[in-house]
Amino acid sequence: MEFEIIRLSVKDIPFVVEIEKKCFSSPWSERSFKVSFNCRTAFWFGAVSGGMLIGFCGAYIVPPEGEIINIAVDPQFRRKGVGEAMLQKMLDSCCEIAHIWFLDVRESNVAAQALYKKTGFNVAAKRRDYYSEPPEDAFVMKLDLNNRRLYDADPFI
Repeated sequence: MEFEIIRLSVKDIPFVVEIEKKCFSSPWSERSFKVSFNCRTAFWFGAVSGGMLIGFCGAYIVPPEGEIINIAVDPQFRRKGVGEAMLQKMLDSCCEIAHIWFLDVRESNVAAQALYKKTGFNVAAKRRDYYSEPPEDAFVMKLDLNNRRLYDADPFI
């Protein structure tokens, strides 16, 4: 499958919201996306195939740190390298201003954890009862691009 990674803008929000609703039990609202897209510290990328948005990845950057705040791939396009490509584009595009990265992931989301580990993230902490609908703990994962070691063992997983 062919796709390209592009920088997203406010005009893409309706398509982002559509994917968000397909992917999460407690999706962000359109208003939340508008606030984030208009934040000067936010960066948003999307994957496009055949003129259609099939995934997105957002981050906030406050040098030297970045935080992946949302990443989703339309369920029919998963397991095709889309999530990994978007995440890598984010890291590559912002590496000069952010070299320490964080993200939160549901404890049960083993597929996402595998993606993040493949990209070099490792579990740094656990947040109790972080998620709702359904209630669940989160792992805080961290990546230091200056000290990147792929596939490190995680004591929490």
